Amino acid sequence: PLLDWFIQMNVGSNTLSGPSFDPTKNPLSSSIFINGNMARALLASARISGNATQLREGLRWCDTFASQQQHITTASGLEAGYWGVGYPVLGPGMFQLLLPSQMLK
Repeated sequence: PLLDWFIQMNVGSNTLSGPSFDPTKNPLSSSIFINGNMARALLASARISGNATQLREGLRWCDTFASQQQHITTASGLEAGYWGVGYPVLGPGMFQLLLPSQMLK
């Protein structure tokens, strides 16, 4: 049931959404860490169970994650990449911290 919920929450898009869950009210709905862990659980379960739906959704998150890479040039002129963490920024280097009860409102 939990992994089915991950799929229903559209984890493969890296923006959780679903019935009674509004991503605009949850600043962590696009967290690469939370969603990555959900995708990892789907991939591990698919490996054990052979569940193709779990495999597809876990791999879809991987594809989405790879597509979100930002490209930069390092100080030494090399090409590099990074990802935003998916946390809302309140100011330079500051992130909004929420209690778990605030995340579900």
